[in-house]
Amino acid sequence: MNDVIKLEDCNFYHVMDLPVVGTVSSGYGWDLRGRFDDYTGHVPMTGKTFLDVGTASGFLSFEAEKRGAIVTSFDAESDHQIQYVPGSERDCMAELQGRRNSYWFSHRALNSKAVVRYGDIYCLGQLLPPYEIVFMGQILVHLRDPLEALHQASLIASETLIISEGSFESDRPTAVLVGGRAIPYAWWHLSNRIYHDWLGLLGFDVINETKSQYRCLAGGPMNEMVEVWTFVAKRRT
Repeated sequence: MNDVIKLEDCNFYHVMDLPVVGTVSSGYGWDLRGRFDDYTGHVPMTGKTFLDVGTASGFLSFEAEKRGAIVTSFDAESDHQIQYVPGSERDCMAELQGRRNSYWFSHRALNSKAVVRYGDIYCLGQLLPPYEIVFMGQILVHLRDPLEALHQASLIASETLIISEGSFESDRPTAVLVGGRAIPYAWWHLSNRIYHDWLGLLGFDVINETKSQYRCLAGGPMNEMVEVWTFVAKRRT
């Protein structure tokens, strides 16, 4: 992207510290500063091809790049691919453009070499080549069909698939509806069992499962520390 983007035209999903500019935030989303390694399960990334699915403002892409990964960032191509619950009145196009602006503003400020691809998450297996590490950070909760998105990601994860999401402990493969008119941007929380079972069907074994508290700036009752689970899965050889 060659256009000059102004800070006031950005909508930051992640809090970031940028050279010259300083700390940037739009007052919502996530502050994951200093927590990247916990959030991604301490998976070694040096020299690995890394796909960040649902990159938003790009914080996780840029942190992976700092650790020596060869990074591709992926996000929605069109506002029609943003799936809010029915009846939600939101300007998805303006929201998407502001978030995309925040990515490119940060990309330029950090002199990033990350490559960007846009498209439909439900077509990942057709759109992109294999990556050694595919990372899905807080994207599945925003999708009507999280298991199909996970399936698509599994098609191009040649070694490791990392999922960071809200979850809960259960010995049953359960999906709980968490979205609604009050929370229009969320759909499902999946139990930890469903990740193990579904990834097993897709040819992966969960080798590490952790949970920790991360700072969420969503506003209202969510403006607090929120539990997020990280599942690290390896492709069976």
